[in-house]
Amino acid sequence: MPSLKGSLETSTQPETYIAPLIGEAKFIRAMCYFYLVNSFGDVPLVLETNPAITAELPRADTEVVYTQIKTDLLEAIAVLPEDFRSYGGEKIRATTGAAQALLARVYLYMKDWENAEITASEILRKTDLYHLEPDPGKVFLANSQEGILQFVPAFSSSIWMASAFYPSAAPNFVLNDGLTAAFEEGDYRRFAWTIDYNTQGDIYPHSAKYKRTFSNPSAIEYNQVFRVAEQYLIRAEARAQQNNFDEATEDINKIRRRANLDDLRNLNTKEALIAAIEQEKRIEFFCEWGHRWFDLKRWPGRIDPSVSRADEILSEYKGDNWQTTDQLFPIPQASRTTNPNLSQNPGYTN
Repeated sequence: MPSLKGSLETSTQPETYIAPLIGEAKFIRAMCYFYLVNSFGDVPLVLETNPAITAELPRADTEVVYTQIKTDLLEAIAVLPEDFRSYGGEKIRATTGAAQALLARVYLYMKDWENAEITASEILRKTDLYHLEPDPGKVFLANSQEGILQFVPAFSSSIWMASAFYPSAAPNFVLNDGLTAAFEEGDYRRFAWTIDYNTQGDIYPHSAKYKRTFSNPSAIEYNQVFRVAEQYLIRAEARAQQNNFDEATEDINKIRRRANLDDLRNLNTKEALIAAIEQEKRIEFFCEWGHRWFDLKRWPGRIDPSVSRADEILSEYKGDNWQTTDQLFPIPQASRTTNPNLSQNPGYTN
Protein backbone atom coordinates (compact mmCIF):
# COMPACT_ATOMS: atom_id res chain seq x y z
CA MET A 1 0.00 0.00 0.00
CA PRO A 2 2.81 2.54 0.73
CA SER A 3 4.29 1.69 -2.69
CA LEU A 4 0.94 2.33 -4.37
CA LYS A 5 0.53 5.59 -2.48
CA GLY A 6 4.00 6.72 -3.53
CA SER A 7 3.29 5.93 -7.17
CA LEU A 8 -0.02 7.74 -7.12
CA GLU A 9 1.47 10.83 -5.48
CA THR A 10 3.54 11.39 -8.63
CA SER A 11 0.57 10.75 -10.90
CA THR A 12 -1.01 13.51 -12.94
CA GLN A 13 -4.47 12.10 -12.24
CA PRO A 14 -6.83 14.26 -10.14
CA GLU A 15 -7.27 13.64 -6.41
CA THR A 16 -10.82 12.42 -7.07
CA TYR A 17 -9.25 9.53 -9.00
CA ILE A 18 -6.33 8.84 -6.67
CA ALA A 19 -8.06 8.93 -3.27
CA PRO A 20 -10.54 6.09 -3.97
CA LEU A 21 -7.71 3.86 -5.21
CA ILE A 22 -5.83 4.39 -1.97
CA GLY A 23 -9.09 3.69 -0.13
CA GLU A 24 -9.49 0.41 -1.99
CA ALA A 25 -5.93 -0.59 -1.09
CA LYS A 26 -6.57 0.14 2.59
CA PHE A 27 -9.79 -1.85 2.48
CA ILE A 28 -8.01 -4.83 0.91
CA ARG A 29 -5.22 -4.65 3.50
CA ALA A 30 -7.79 -4.51 6.31
CA MET A 31 -9.69 -7.49 4.93
CA CYS A 32 -6.52 -9.56 4.51
CA TYR A 33 -5.38 -8.80 8.04
CA PHE A 34 -8.82 -9.62 9.44
CA TYR A 35 -8.59 -13.15 8.07
CA LEU A 36 -4.93 -13.50 9.03
CA VAL A 37 -5.45 -12.69 12.71
CA ASN A 38 -8.54 -14.88 12.93
CA SER A 39 -6.69 -17.79 11.36
CA PHE A 40 -3.19 -17.44 12.84
CA GLY A 41 -3.48 -15.05 15.79
CA ASP A 42 -0.58 -12.59 16.10
CA VAL A 43 0.99 -11.82 12.70
CA PRO A 44 3.64 -9.39 11.44
CA LEU A 45 2.11 -6.00 10.71
CA VAL A 46 3.71 -4.85 7.47
CA LEU A 47 3.23 -1.15 6.80
CA GLU A 48 6.40 -0.51 4.77
CA THR A 49 7.67 -1.78 1.43
CA ASN A 50 11.39 -1.74 2.26
CA PRO A 51 12.44 -5.41 2.60
CA ALA A 52 15.28 -4.38 4.90
CA ILE A 53 12.57 -3.39 7.37
CA THR A 54 9.86 -5.95 6.65
CA ALA A 55 11.74 -9.17 5.91
CA GLU A 56 12.17 -10.26 9.53
CA LEU A 57 9.39 -8.49 11.40
CA PRO A 58 8.17 -10.29 14.54
CA ARG A 59 4.52 -11.04 15.13
CA ALA A 60 2.42 -8.07 16.29
CA ASP A 61 -0.22 -8.49 18.99
CA THR A 62 -3.68 -9.17 17.60
CA GLU A 63 -5.01 -6.05 19.36
CA VAL A 64 -2.44 -3.91 17.53
CA VAL A 65 -3.41 -5.46 14.20
CA TYR A 66 -7.10 -4.84 14.91
CA THR A 67 -6.33 -1.20 15.64
CA GLN A 68 -4.66 -0.91 12.23
CA ILE A 69 -7.59 -2.69 10.56
CA LYS A 70 -9.99 -0.20 12.11
CA THR A 71 -7.81 2.75 11.06
CA ASP A 72 -7.57 1.48 7.48
CA LEU A 73 -11.33 1.00 7.23
CA LEU A 74 -12.20 4.39 8.68
CA GLU A 75 -9.79 6.08 6.27
CA ALA A 76 -11.18 4.01 3.38
CA ILE A 77 -14.76 4.95 4.23
CA ALA A 78 -13.83 8.63 3.98
CA VAL A 79 -12.70 8.36 0.34
CA LEU A 80 -14.45 5.36 -1.26
CA PRO A 81 -17.49 5.91 -3.49
CA GLU A 82 -20.84 5.50 -1.79
CA ASP A 83 -22.64 4.07 -4.79
CA PHE A 84 -21.55 0.82 -6.45
CA ARG A 85 -23.23 2.11 -9.61
CA SER A 86 -20.10 4.19 -10.17
CA TYR A 87 -18.46 0.82 -10.95
CA GLY A 88 -20.80 0.06 -13.82
CA GLY A 89 -23.63 -1.18 -11.64
CA GLU A 90 -21.77 -4.17 -10.20
CA LYS A 91 -20.76 -4.69 -6.57
CA ILE A 92 -17.34 -6.05 -7.40
CA ARG A 93 -15.12 -3.30 -5.99
CA ALA A 94 -14.86 -1.72 -2.58
CA THR A 95 -17.36 0.99 -1.70
CA THR A 96 -18.20 2.83 1.49
CA GLY A 97 -20.76 0.09 2.20
CA ALA A 98 -18.20 -2.70 1.81
CA ALA A 99 -15.79 -0.99 4.20
CA GLN A 100 -18.60 -0.35 6.68
CA ALA A 101 -19.69 -3.99 6.47
CA LEU A 102 -16.24 -5.20 7.49
CA LEU A 103 -15.91 -2.45 10.09
CA ALA A 104 -19.20 -3.46 11.72
CA ARG A 105 -17.86 -7.00 12.01
CA VAL A 106 -14.54 -5.76 13.39
CA TYR A 107 -16.32 -3.69 16.04
CA LEU A 108 -18.34 -6.78 16.98
CA TYR A 109 -15.21 -8.91 17.34
CA MET A 110 -13.60 -6.14 19.42
CA LYS A 111 -16.71 -6.10 21.67
CA ASP A 112 -17.37 -2.47 20.81
CA TRP A 113 -21.11 -3.09 20.84
CA GLU A 114 -22.22 0.51 20.41
CA ASN A 115 -20.14 1.15 17.30
CA ALA A 116 -21.04 -2.26 15.87
CA GLU A 117 -24.71 -1.32 16.12
CA ILE A 118 -24.16 2.17 14.72
CA THR A 119 -22.11 0.96 11.75
CA ALA A 120 -24.46 -1.89 10.84
CA SER A 121 -27.39 0.52 11.05
CA GLU A 122 -25.67 2.92 8.67
CA ILE A 123 -25.55 0.17 6.05
CA LEU A 124 -29.11 -1.00 6.67
CA ARG A 125 -30.40 2.52 6.10
CA LYS A 126 -29.03 2.46 2.54
CA THR A 127 -32.12 0.70 1.22
CA ASP A 128 -31.73 2.27 -2.22
CA LEU A 129 -28.44 0.36 -2.55
CA TYR A 130 -28.84 -2.82 -0.49
CA HIS A 131 -31.66 -4.71 1.16
CA LEU A 132 -32.61 -8.27 2.03
CA GLU A 133 -33.28 -10.35 -1.05
CA PRO A 134 -36.88 -11.58 -0.53
CA ASP A 135 -36.18 -14.95 -2.17
CA PRO A 136 -33.32 -16.97 -0.60
CA GLY A 137 -32.91 -18.73 -3.94
CA LYS A 138 -31.70 -15.46 -5.47
CA VAL A 139 -29.27 -14.39 -2.74
CA PHE A 140 -26.17 -15.62 -4.56
CA LEU A 141 -26.98 -14.33 -8.02
CA ALA A 142 -24.85 -11.55 -9.45
CA ASN A 143 -27.78 -9.13 -9.37
CA SER A 144 -28.80 -10.00 -5.81
CA GLN A 145 -30.30 -7.05 -3.98
CA GLU A 146 -28.59 -8.30 -0.82
CA GLY A 147 -24.97 -8.20 -1.92
CA ILE A 148 -22.72 -5.47 -0.53
CA LEU A 149 -19.47 -6.77 -2.03
CA GLN A 150 -19.12 -9.63 -4.49
CA PHE A 151 -16.20 -11.38 -6.16
CA VAL A 152 -16.42 -12.54 -9.76
CA PRO A 153 -15.37 -16.22 -9.68
CA ALA A 154 -12.83 -17.78 -11.99
CA PHE A 155 -14.40 -20.35 -14.26
CA SER A 156 -12.25 -22.72 -16.20
CA SER A 157 -12.46 -26.44 -16.82
CA SER A 158 -8.73 -26.61 -16.07
CA ILE A 159 -9.07 -25.04 -12.62
CA TRP A 160 -10.70 -26.80 -9.64
CA MET A 161 -12.37 -24.79 -6.92
CA ALA A 162 -14.77 -25.84 -4.17
CA SER A 163 -18.15 -24.38 -5.01
CA ALA A 164 -19.03 -23.95 -1.35
CA PHE A 165 -16.86 -20.86 -1.73
CA TYR A 166 -16.45 -20.36 -5.47
CA PRO A 167 -19.18 -21.41 -7.89
CA SER A 168 -16.98 -23.30 -10.33
CA ALA A 169 -17.40 -26.95 -9.41
CA ALA A 170 -19.64 -29.38 -7.60
CA PRO A 171 -19.04 -29.41 -3.82
CA ASN A 172 -16.80 -32.28 -2.79
CA PHE A 173 -17.76 -32.53 0.87
CA VAL A 174 -20.89 -33.50 2.76
CA LEU A 175 -22.78 -31.36 5.26
CA ASN A 176 -22.70 -32.97 8.69
CA ASP A 177 -25.80 -34.39 10.32
CA GLY A 178 -25.76 -31.74 13.04
CA LEU A 179 -26.19 -28.96 10.49
CA THR A 180 -28.95 -30.61 8.51
CA ALA A 181 -30.80 -31.44 11.74
CA ALA A 182 -30.51 -27.81 12.85
CA PHE A 183 -32.83 -26.59 10.09
CA GLU A 184 -36.32 -25.98 11.43
CA GLU A 185 -39.25 -27.59 9.66
CA GLY A 186 -40.33 -25.46 6.72
CA ASP A 187 -37.10 -23.43 6.57
CA TYR A 188 -36.89 -22.43 2.93
CA ARG A 189 -33.10 -22.22 3.13
CA ARG A 190 -32.95 -26.01 3.46
CA PHE A 191 -34.55 -26.34 0.03
CA ALA A 192 -32.86 -23.33 -1.61
CA TRP A 193 -29.31 -23.80 -0.33
CA THR A 194 -28.76 -27.56 -0.02
CA ILE A 195 -29.08 -30.53 -2.32
CA ASP A 196 -29.29 -34.23 -1.45
CA TYR A 197 -27.30 -36.70 -3.55
CA ASN A 198 -28.43 -40.32 -3.61
CA THR A 199 -25.42 -42.63 -3.76
CA GLN A 200 -26.47 -46.27 -3.94
CA GLY A 201 -29.39 -45.61 -1.63
CA ASP A 202 -27.49 -43.41 0.82
CA ILE A 203 -28.47 -39.73 0.98
CA TYR A 204 -25.67 -37.18 1.26
CA PRO A 205 -26.59 -33.48 1.69
CA HIS A 206 -24.30 -30.92 0.06
CA SER A 207 -24.15 -27.16 -0.07
CA ALA A 208 -26.01 -25.73 -3.07
CA LYS A 209 -25.86 -22.03 -2.36
CA TYR A 210 -23.99 -21.72 -5.63
CA LYS A 211 -25.46 -23.79 -8.42
CA ARG A 212 -23.06 -22.97 -11.22
CA THR A 213 -20.90 -25.98 -12.04
CA PHE A 214 -18.84 -27.23 -14.97
CA SER A 215 -21.99 -28.84 -16.36
CA ASN A 216 -24.11 -25.72 -15.70
CA PRO A 217 -21.95 -22.72 -16.60
CA SER A 218 -24.83 -20.44 -17.55
CA ALA A 219 -25.84 -19.37 -14.02
CA ILE A 220 -24.69 -15.81 -13.37
CA GLU A 221 -23.50 -16.06 -9.78
CA TYR A 222 -20.93 -14.00 -7.91
CA ASN A 223 -19.32 -14.97 -4.64
CA GLN A 224 -21.02 -13.00 -1.86
CA VAL A 225 -18.32 -11.50 0.36
CA PHE A 226 -20.54 -9.22 2.45
CA ARG A 227 -24.32 -9.23 2.44
CA VAL A 228 -27.16 -7.51 4.23
CA ALA A 229 -28.25 -10.51 6.32
CA GLU A 230 -24.98 -10.38 8.25
CA GLN A 231 -25.54 -6.75 9.17
CA TYR A 232 -28.92 -7.57 10.73
CA LEU A 233 -27.32 -10.30 12.83
CA ILE A 234 -24.34 -8.12 13.76
CA ARG A 235 -26.77 -5.50 14.95
CA ALA A 236 -28.87 -8.10 16.77
CA GLU A 237 -25.84 -9.31 18.72
CA ALA A 238 -24.66 -5.78 19.49
CA ARG A 239 -28.13 -4.85 20.71
CA ALA A 240 -28.38 -8.01 22.81
CA GLN A 241 -25.08 -7.19 24.48
CA GLN A 242 -26.51 -3.75 25.32
CA ASN A 243 -29.69 -5.32 26.77
CA ASN A 244 -31.85 -4.01 23.93
CA PHE A 245 -33.73 -7.29 23.72
CA ASP A 246 -36.80 -6.22 21.72
CA GLU A 247 -34.92 -4.63 18.84
CA ALA A 248 -32.38 -7.47 18.80
CA THR A 249 -35.24 -9.96 18.49
CA GLU A 250 -36.75 -7.96 15.63
CA ASP A 251 -33.45 -8.07 13.73
CA ILE A 252 -33.34 -11.86 14.09
CA ASN A 253 -36.95 -12.15 12.99
CA LYS A 254 -36.28 -10.22 9.79
CA ILE A 255 -33.97 -13.05 8.74
CA ARG A 256 -36.41 -15.72 9.89
CA ARG A 257 -39.35 -14.23 8.00
CA ARG A 258 -37.35 -14.35 4.78
CA ALA A 259 -36.82 -18.07 5.47
CA ASN A 260 -40.58 -18.66 6.00
CA LEU A 261 -40.18 -19.20 9.75
CA ASP A 262 -42.28 -17.93 12.63
CA ASP A 263 -41.11 -14.99 14.71
CA LEU A 264 -39.22 -15.67 17.91
CA ARG A 265 -40.83 -14.22 21.02
CA ASN A 266 -40.03 -13.68 24.69
CA LEU A 267 -36.26 -13.61 24.30
CA ASN A 268 -35.85 -11.75 27.55
CA THR A 269 -32.27 -12.61 28.48
CA LYS A 270 -28.93 -11.98 26.86
CA GLU A 271 -28.18 -15.71 26.93
CA ALA A 272 -31.40 -16.58 25.09
CA LEU A 273 -30.71 -13.99 22.42
CA ILE A 274 -27.12 -15.06 21.84
CA ALA A 275 -28.27 -18.67 21.52
CA ALA A 276 -30.88 -17.59 18.96
CA ILE A 277 -28.27 -15.59 17.04
CA GLU A 278 -25.90 -18.58 17.04
CA GLN A 279 -28.65 -20.77 15.60
CA GLU A 280 -29.59 -18.23 12.93
CA LYS A 281 -26.00 -17.58 11.88
CA ARG A 282 -25.30 -21.30 11.71
CA ILE A 283 -28.09 -21.75 9.19
CA GLU A 284 -27.72 -18.47 7.31
CA PHE A 285 -23.96 -18.56 6.74
CA PHE A 286 -22.96 -22.22 6.48
CA CYS A 287 -20.12 -22.68 4.00
CA GLU A 288 -19.55 -18.92 3.79
CA TRP A 289 -16.19 -17.37 4.63
CA GLY A 290 -15.64 -19.17 7.93
CA HIS A 291 -18.41 -17.27 9.71
CA ARG A 292 -19.36 -20.02 12.14
CA TRP A 293 -15.79 -20.98 12.95
CA PHE A 294 -14.77 -17.44 13.79
CA ASP A 295 -17.96 -16.94 15.83
CA LEU A 296 -17.46 -20.10 17.86
CA LYS A 297 -13.90 -19.07 18.69
CA ARG A 298 -14.90 -15.64 19.99
CA TRP A 299 -18.07 -16.67 21.89
CA PRO A 300 -17.74 -17.98 25.46
CA GLY A 301 -19.06 -21.45 26.16
CA ARG A 302 -22.67 -21.81 27.22
CA ILE A 303 -21.96 -24.39 29.91
CA ASP A 304 -18.51 -23.15 30.90
CA PRO A 305 -17.90 -19.49 29.97
CA SER A 306 -14.23 -19.86 30.86
CA VAL A 307 -13.69 -21.76 27.59
CA SER A 308 -14.77 -20.85 24.08
CA ARG A 309 -17.88 -22.14 22.37
CA ALA A 310 -15.51 -23.79 19.89
CA ASP A 311 -13.94 -25.75 22.75
CA GLU A 312 -17.36 -26.92 23.93
CA ILE A 313 -18.50 -28.12 20.51
CA LEU A 314 -15.25 -29.53 19.13
CA SER A 315 -14.33 -31.40 22.32
CA GLU A 316 -17.68 -33.17 22.01
CA TYR A 317 -17.09 -34.03 18.36
CA LYS A 318 -13.40 -34.91 18.59
CA GLY A 319 -12.89 -35.91 22.21
CA ASP A 320 -9.23 -36.14 23.19
CA ASN A 321 -8.22 -35.28 19.62
CA TRP A 322 -9.30 -31.69 20.24
CA GLN A 323 -7.04 -29.18 21.97
CA THR A 324 -7.90 -25.53 22.50
CA THR A 325 -4.67 -24.63 20.69
CA ASP A 326 -6.24 -26.11 17.54
CA GLN A 327 -8.25 -22.90 17.19
CA LEU A 328 -5.29 -21.37 15.36
CA PHE A 329 -3.46 -22.71 12.33
CA PRO A 330 0.28 -23.38 12.59
CA ILE A 331 2.63 -20.75 11.22
CA PRO A 332 3.95 -22.29 7.96
CA GLN A 333 7.46 -23.60 8.38
CA ALA A 334 8.51 -22.04 5.07
CA SER A 335 7.61 -18.62 6.49
CA ARG A 336 9.54 -19.32 9.69
CA THR A 337 12.57 -20.42 7.71
CA THR A 338 12.48 -17.18 5.74
CA ASN A 339 11.83 -15.10 8.85
CA PRO A 340 13.53 -16.50 11.98
CA ASN A 341 11.66 -13.98 14.16
CA LEU A 342 8.35 -15.76 13.57
CA SER A 343 7.42 -17.83 16.61
CA GLN A 344 5.22 -20.92 16.27
CA ASN A 345 1.70 -21.09 17.67
CA PRO A 346 1.23 -23.14 20.85
CA GLY A 347 0.37 -26.78 20.25
CA TYR A 348 2.59 -27.18 17.19
CA THR A 349 6.11 -28.57 17.38
CA ASN A 350 7.65 -26.97 14.30
